[in-house]
Amino acid sequence: MLLDTMGRQICTSLLLTLSLACGGGDSTGLTQDPDPGPPGTPPPSQPGLISGVAVDANGAPIAGAKIWIRPSLTTGLLDATTDANGRYSVQGISTIPYRAYAWTFVQYGGKKVCLRLGSEHDADYDSFVPTTGVVRNFRMKVEGEIGPNSGDYFGGDVRLFVPYAPNGERVIVTLTPTGPLVDGSTGRTLTYDAREHDLLLEGVPVGIYKASAKFVAANGTTTALTISAKDQNDYAADAQLQWQTKDSCVGSSAGGPDRAYLWIRNPAEE
Repeated sequence: MLLDTMGRQICTSLLLTLSLACGGGDSTGLTQDPDPGPPGTPPPSQPGLISGVAVDANGAPIAGAKIWIRPSLTTGLLDATTDANGRYSVQGISTIPYRAYAWTFVQYGGKKVCLRLGSEHDADYDSFVPTTGVVRNFRMKVEGEIGPNSGDYFGGDVRLFVPYAPNGERVIVTLTPTGPLVDGSTGRTLTYDAREHDLLLEGVPVGIYKASAKFVAANGTTTALTISAKDQNDYAADAQLQWQTKDSCVGSSAGGPDRAYLWIRNPAEE
């Protein structure tokens, strides 16, 4: 009888100890998950856990964003999808170097457009080892370099095909926004010297633009050029930029649609 009583006391003590070690419990004896906090709050950090949130330019959560946690030195890709509050978490991963990436699809201009999401801080583009848990948050960006000195940019690229420019003449391309940018913000008029950009305009904020072009001579005189955005036989004084979209929204370092094209010619040479 004494042994039976002592056994019950030991079991009760063990159960109490386990309950305290697991963070307590409710009236059913089941442990509870930590309070997730308000929308946009990342889960608590812990060893082997990578977590964070994805938000748009206004700070609103992005649901359904695709997250890649990719090893820096080997294989073993992990992926996740943000929930309705923009949160994601990947648990139980190895203590090796990783990098975190994020993309999302948006509907814009009647098309489905893929956008790379930016990291919260420049240092967050670097590799990390999740020995103590890591938080990587993401925000929608429409322009700028994707991490310091990466050579990759948010936005899309525009490939130019221009006529021969005599010495001292420049081919100036102007993109004038005719609607909001992909994040809902107001765009600005962009002007480029085609030769200075090696006929490739990188990191153009994704939006609806009217494109035009002109020669500018050394003495400042200008000559209007004609331009086409989709058909080399359809030249006019201006043309609406046509963005090419991706079939897949992940796996590329690019920041937006694959590319747009502009063909430019001199009417005087026709």
